[in-house]
Amino acid sequence: MVEIVTERLVLRSLPLEVCAAIVGGERGSNAWADGYPTDGDVVVASIAIEAGEHYDPSTPWGPFQICLTDADATAIGGVGAIHAPDSMGSVEIGYGIAESMRGKGLALEAVTAFIATLPTMGVRTVVAVISPDNHPSLRLATAAGLSFVGMIETEHDGIMQRWERRLGE
Repeated sequence: MVEIVTERLVLRSLPLEVCAAIVGGERGSNAWADGYPTDGDVVVASIAIEAGEHYDPSTPWGPFQICLTDADATAIGGVGAIHAPDSMGSVEIGYGIAESMRGKGLALEAVTAFIATLPTMGVRTVVAVISPDNHPSLRLATAAGLSFVGMIETEHDGIMQRWERRLGE
């Protein structure tokens, strides 16, 4: 398991048993913030389960659960790479946080910490593809140092905005 620790958060790669709990809505003894898991967390956990033996939570190329550093390690959201870096050293990231935890700078802290680990793994460009209507995500991308580069059409989500940040410059 891979962990990234900040002052208020621990980002943990998701083992398949945690993915199954997220998909099943079965928190068990785990502490979850109100509104966690989000629909995005369920989709990402489902994809990891579908990948089966091809999913490896010991690598940084997959989903991470965002947890508070409180005594309960309360799960509040997710962040991660959509794929390993391409031949140009570019990786797309995704992120989300339970609505009850928004407005506290926690999503920015998680995204910033995640991005900070990427240059050591050969990543030169971070990409985020964001709905033009998702104003909180657009503000987070700006705060995390990403810049709008243009509109793109995606197969599943239609017209989206592409944001990028070059690392190491």
